[in-house]
Amino acid sequence: MKPPQESIAVSVEVSVTEVLQGTGEINGLLSCGDEALVFSYQKKNILGMSGDEEVVHISYQDIQDVVYKNNIFLAKLTLRPKRLRIMEEMPGASREKMVFSVKREDRKRADKLVAYIKYKLYEAYADEVDSVPFQLADTSMGLKEHSGLLYLDDEFLVFEVQSGISGGSKSDQQIVKIEPNALVSLRLEHGMVKDTLYVQPKKETLLSVMPGSYKNALKMSIAKRYREATENRVQRVAQRTGDLVSLDEVAQDEPPSSSQATRRVE
Repeated sequence: MKPPQESIAVSVEVSVTEVLQGTGEINGLLSCGDEALVFSYQKKNILGMSGDEEVVHISYQDIQDVVYKNNIFLAKLTLRPKRLRIMEEMPGASREKMVFSVKREDRKRADKLVAYIKYKLYEAYADEVDSVPFQLADTSMGLKEHSGLLYLDDEFLVFEVQSGISGGSKSDQQIVKIEPNALVSLRLEHGMVKDTLYVQPKKETLLSVMPGSYKNALKMSIAKRYREATENRVQRVAQRTGDLVSLDEVAQDEPPSSSQATRRVE
């Protein structure tokens, strides 16, 4: 299957942070290459002046899934990465997903582009959900948001967390790794709109290193479409411990930067 030869015109929502930095619009072209999705774009400031053209390549192997919604009101193409770092160079308000608004004249061409992306994901065996997006309970009166990705990596349960002002870009990132036997319980509660994953540690170290304030357990909100993938991770954690899942100390796996730190909880 050959990639579509034509690009589609798209725009990206401008975050509060980008507005404060002088960005008024982000418009560009999205196209498919043999090995990567290509997004070439320009930022226009609030005075209407355009900046230099910038180009970002996203490997198909780094894309978890793609969703395309097209109705009479709007058309949006959403990419979710396997890891947060993949989207660091992409403009937009959220790093756990990238949302493109498709121009009306390009909606039919977008169908072909999405079909090719899904074909490449299948070809790369990326159709199995690798990571699960989540949101942490709001603990700041709506002023800040904490979200990220949850996945298993070798013997660890890993939380990639990003924080930022509500409605703005999320730049403060950290990675927290937890051994399964560090947990008392890992429980998914089904909800009408979203599910809730409760992560209860044996000690309070996990709760202290995660952004926000918690009592006894982390409370994570997860979209229902990821219910099966989340339940799969709960079962796999249980299999590794024999029962359900100590947080003795926080050890640095690597020196933290101003934007990202990695913590291992044992």
